[in-house]
Amino acid sequence: MNYQDMKKHLEGFGQQHLLENWENLNGDEQTALLTELTAIDFPLLAKLYKEYQAGEEESGEIAPIKTTKVSDLTTQVTAGEEVIANGQLAVVTLAGGMGSRLGHKGPKGSFVLPEPVNLSLFEILAGNIRRNAPQPPHWCIMTSYDNHEDTLAFFEAKDYFGYERSKIHFFTQPRIPIMEFCGKVALDENGKIRMASNGNGAVFGTLKSSGLLTKLQEWGIKWVSVCGIDNVLVNPVDPRFVGLAVAEGNIAAGKSITKRDPHERVGVFAMRGGVPSVVEYFELTDEMRHSTSEDGEHLYSEGHILCNLYHTSLIEQAASGAMSYHFNTSSGVIKSELLNCDVFAMVDSISVLSVPREEEFSPLKSATGVDSVETATASVANRKN
Repeated sequence: MNYQDMKKHLEGFGQQHLLENWENLNGDEQTALLTELTAIDFPLLAKLYKEYQAGEEESGEIAPIKTTKVSDLTTQVTAGEEVIANGQLAVVTLAGGMGSRLGHKGPKGSFVLPEPVNLSLFEILAGNIRRNAPQPPHWCIMTSYDNHEDTLAFFEAKDYFGYERSKIHFFTQPRIPIMEFCGKVALDENGKIRMASNGNGAVFGTLKSSGLLTKLQEWGIKWVSVCGIDNVLVNPVDPRFVGLAVAEGNIAAGKSITKRDPHERVGVFAMRGGVPSVVEYFELTDEMRHSTSEDGEHLYSEGHILCNLYHTSLIEQAASGAMSYHFNTSSGVIKSELLNCDVFAMVDSISVLSVPREEEFSPLKSATGVDSVETATASVANRKN
């Protein structure tokens, strides 16, 4: 598309300001700008802005969801062991973040916990994946525009931590323009288009568009375990987890931890409008937070820890464009994001496995304080297996 065609195209969406600096660019810069603008889905942006203006409304009555504790499992684990032994489970890691909050310049996954651990988050996760697998499963790592090349270089420098190279696959999360509250694409102080990753729910569509989902299916993969990079105790290859989903006939599952108290600020598993959901803390009334069952168990106490399981058929459905965007305005602009847990609402029921916090949940969010380098290091150093 040449300049005149692009100008007309942008005018149709009220985004002609993106060419205001055209005359100040040299030939190569003009070509690069046209290429960048051509890649932007302006009809999608217009649609998203209308949705933002209409406002997000979570509809449907919130109700408790069935949860299974690890201690209540019996024979379900056998089905999970069979899936894993047959090589039908793959792992996807959401690793697009940078380590800036930790004072680390590289990808967050390359951050090394201090002694006595002395391992990077990627190496810790590689060990977690192999712990319950007779052979290393296919491991797909979703990077970002900001850290993709550095992540590849890190794995190469570390010889892939001894993991089978042919079973590690990288794919990059898409970006989407940030919008001003007036609907115009935001520019930085240098007149460049401001872009941001489009949320962890983009993993499904990106698996599909990258061709990885097709390859996984060709390799006989039926289940995909999706987790983040920052939980140093995450257990994504878990026969109990897979077995529970298989035994209950569900094509989606999520791991949970029991909240420390009713006011812990974490999203919880629940039913919303008759379908599974993750309900944010602020959406629960005080009565809901304190409500209990006949045996004294809190009804809304199982926190979502971003360790989820999906059948490949559900990933296909999610990749078809069935997911809706959410809008984050906390930084004074509109960031459009897809959320991983929204897939749960595409099915009638999911399996929820409640796992011990001390064994499976220790997120690394900051350099000091709660969920810090110190707490993550202690969790890894003190774990029993």
